Amino acid sequence: MGGIAVEVVSDSSLALPPLNHVLAEDLIGRTRVARMLDRFRGMPAVDRDRLVDALIRVSELACELPCLRELDINPLVADDQGVIALDARVVVDGLSIAPDAAYSHLAIHPYPKSLERSLRLPDGAGVLLRPIRPEDAEAEKRFVGRLSPQTLYMRLHAPVRELSVEQLIRFTQIDYDREMAFVAVDSTNGASEIRAVARYARMADGERAEFGVTVEDSWQGRGLGKAMMDALEKCARARGLGQMVGYVLSQNESMRRFMLTRGYDANVEEDEPSVVRFTLPLRQAPVAREPAVAAGR
Repeated sequence: MGGIAVEVVSDSSLALPPLNHVLAEDLIGRTRVARMLDRFRGMPAVDRDRLVDALIRVSELACELPCLRELDINPLVADDQGVIALDARVVVDGLSIAPDAAYSHLAIHPYPKSLERSLRLPDGAGVLLRPIRPEDAEAEKRFVGRLSPQTLYMRLHAPVRELSVEQLIRFTQIDYDREMAFVAVDSTNGASEIRAVARYARMADGERAEFGVTVEDSWQGRGLGKAMMDALEKCARARGLGQMVGYVLSQNESMRRFMLTRGYDANVEEDEPSVVRFTLPLRQAPVAREPAVAAGR
């Protein structure tokens, strides 16, 4: 409830950014004034979608501008025609106005929209390469369902036909600070389908990350795997990771060649000879230089 008596009325709710549609709806629903947003006493219902969108945009400001200390919009008038801010107050501090790629000013790492990019493959096919989102669960399930038993076994090292609910949640609802997963989304026929997934997760030492990449069978050999690994390695470097580590079945010859062409070192696991461990340092080693010698007379 806005207006001059807002602090007296104390009708407020609290949530940490980033907000999505579900969280914004919940934020509204936890206020008493929410009951007045529906149709009542001959008044039309408020355009709820516009109100939710306004909250999400405020959340995006908080995420993208580290220098934003306070933002007070009062009143924000909402009706069946939309929303409009009649007054606002903004306080900034000495932090950077530029977005912080690590979102160090936030308690929760938001969806990294800046990592989205359109990709054109050598054969002309286009996909959207972006971080995975929680709403990708059903698309991820369909993606796994289209994989051949051979591809599934090579990736998961076990005979799996479909992912459990718990696996879908774990694979799609990720902590973008501790891990990353990229998907290649194909929207050619109107439906958004995942054609490849590449992901890494920080290991216990915080210095290394274990990675994996899977490409749908009909999309293999088209340069998509290379693009996914490029994005994964670039992101890991930007996050300060020192090494990528991947485990590949020794019988997976195509993946072995792929890793070697990318400069990974191969080592057979002593306790499990059927698995090859591939590693890639992400930081350039310092170049050794001869000590300078001063010439004198």
